[in-house]
Amino acid sequence: MINVPEVKQKILKFLDERGPSLPVHIMKVTEMNLIISSAILSEMLNEKTIKQSHLKIGSSSLYLIPGQEFKLENFSDNLKGVEKEAFLKLKKARFLEEEKQDSVTRVALKSLKDFAIPVKVNENLIWKYFLTKNEEITNVGKEELKENLKEIRPIAEHISKEIIYNKDQEEYKGRINQIAQEIEPKQKELEQEKEKVLERVIFHQKTTPEIVLTSEPNKEEKTKKKEKHLENQFFLEIKEKIISWAGSLIEAVYVNKKELIIRAVLNGNELLLFAFDKKRVSESDIIKLKRKTNIKLPLFILSKSEMPKKMKETMEVYKNIAGTGIF
Repeated sequence: MINVPEVKQKILKFLDERGPSLPVHIMKVTEMNLIISSAILSEMLNEKTIKQSHLKIGSSSLYLIPGQEFKLENFSDNLKGVEKEAFLKLKKARFLEEEKQDSVTRVALKSLKDFAIPVKVNENLIWKYFLTKNEEITNVGKEELKENLKEIRPIAEHISKEIIYNKDQEEYKGRINQIAQEIEPKQKELEQEKEKVLERVIFHQKTTPEIVLTSEPNKEEKTKKKEKHLENQFFLEIKEKIISWAGSLIEAVYVNKKELIIRAVLNGNELLLFAFDKKRVSESDIIKLKRKTNIKLPLFILSKSEMPKKMKETMEVYKNIAGTGIF
């Protein structure tokens, strides 16, 4: 009869003294054949009084008492190829982040079940060397975080300065707006005075073709002269054109031999009419006349020929241009 409990005690004593061992060595201690020794070892594995390594020496695993796992490192020379490379890499680094490894290393780490322990850290899979303490794992990423902080800190300081600068800018803009509100009434007064002056500097065309420019007398002058203009053929020609269109002339704002600014009514609408005694009108010609008056009315442009295509495209920019004509 085999005294199984006694055999188990012999095995435990042998493993305690010898450490992780192959079945062939244990069989010599039990003085039994391989089949009976294997059966007793299998029963002890179920009872969890011993453990079996994933590492194989030849075709056999090692048997050991719980707590002797660190002694398996003595058998790491039996690892071959990519498993050996992954083992050495993990042993040196103490832990490896799964996502940073190539596919070959990932597969090898999964097969090193005695030496590579998977741990989840912040949703990331970390392979821990089996002798590495958990405290070391909690420091994963801290050094990288410190490096990132070195880069982030100046950025944060810059953003902080920007916030302060923008705040100062807002205060500055607020002050500017306040000053603008204080100035606005005075600007309106100046605009009203300007309109009054413009109303004085106008030509009235009623019953005579003679054009008279009136201006406010200068009290410092000792003599006063009335400037009379000879009949302006260009002006009369434009006047006749307006009348032929069933329109009417309100006033001549500006008159010279080649250019006119006239307030007129065409098709029941009051317009500011720019007339040019030339075949080609440029944008600078229009801007020049616009500077001579602040009267805000839809603009109608007359010239001796149709506007060039390029000029038409330019005029589309001016929203108050009502149209063009030929005389």
